[in-house]
Amino acid sequence: MNAWKESDSERLLAGMDLFADVDARDRDELARKATHRTYKAGELIIHTGGGGHSLFVVISGKVHVTIEGGPKGQQVVSTFGQGEIFGEMALLSHAHRTATVTAVGEVEALEFAADDVRPLLDGFEGFKAKLSHINAEREKEHRAALMGD
Repeated sequence: MNAWKESDSERLLAGMDLFADVDARDRDELARKATHRTYKAGELIIHTGGGGHSLFVVISGKVHVTIEGGPKGQQVVSTFGQGEIFGEMALLSHAHRTATVTAVGEVEALEFAADDVRPLLDGFEGFKAKLSHINAEREKEHRAALMGD
């Protein structure tokens, strides 16, 4: 695997619809603050009940999002891959994590600290609206899974 560079982070964010309304300077600053992470197959990335102190963007590989409860017990409710985000629910609500996220195979991801993302929520309505929409859709998925739908 090639070494991930800051410019790679900048290009990834620039190509994501979520960040389209964020000006290049702020987007590139966020990219510079990102932490590049690599996870092995089966490795826990986020656990239910943990603090919501960061947002992730998948660079490569896939992750499973699992919730507890409902008629099926523990269940995978989503799978995310390249260019998709996770961790937004706890970040937006300032609450504990509501799901567990596990690497399916090797995964590379960028992790953004909540304190670095929150200024974008305040400064860019388009970014906030898109992130809130993603969050609302995922909350519906989680509720449906808990109800057994």
